[in-house]
Amino acid sequence: MHQRNIKLITILAFCAVLAACSNAPQHKKEGACHIHGVMESDNWNGKYIFLVPFEGVRDSLTVDSLVIEDREFDFYVDTCEMKILRVGIRYRRGLQDLLVITEPGDIEAYLGSISSCVGTPQNDSLQVWKSRNEQFSADYNRLRRRNKKHDSLQIIRQQSREFTRSMAESMTPGILKDFLRARCPARKDEKTE
Repeated sequence: MHQRNIKLITILAFCAVLAACSNAPQHKKEGACHIHGVMESDNWNGKYIFLVPFEGVRDSLTVDSLVIEDREFDFYVDTCEMKILRVGIRYRRGLQDLLVITEPGDIEAYLGSISSCVGTPQNDSLQVWKSRNEQFSADYNRLRRRNKKHDSLQIIRQQSREFTRSMAESMTPGILKDFLRARCPARKDEKTE
């Protein structure tokens, strides 16, 4: 019986160490990305928020998560890639997922009915693109509800593509440029690289 108690205590101690490690605060490394997030309301306190790859495999090695406390969260990332900030599927109603680029620097993220992020060059530009495309979508949907003719809708779609293409062309090489170029195929009269 004595050995059984020792084993139980050992297992509990091991579990406590694991729990402490997984809940240990993360710290910013030199040249890493720090995402400081604020939630629109305290409805999401105690819920998990996930930092998920935009593309590719989504598993325990590529998805990071933590619990939202006092409407805030902080992620520290040492890879530069496109990611998505989102809460668990049961709690997403009324909350817009947020694209972020985990480039070195400090990013301020706001998650709510309209989410946003700023703080690093590519994220600032991504926010400009997102805001403009939300306006294109609003204009498109307003015209569609009014049963406007097809030409008006085509014009808005073309303006959106041209804005994305122009922005992609003006960007320096990087994740955002690749993301934007994938959303605006080359015109038939353009040569592809």
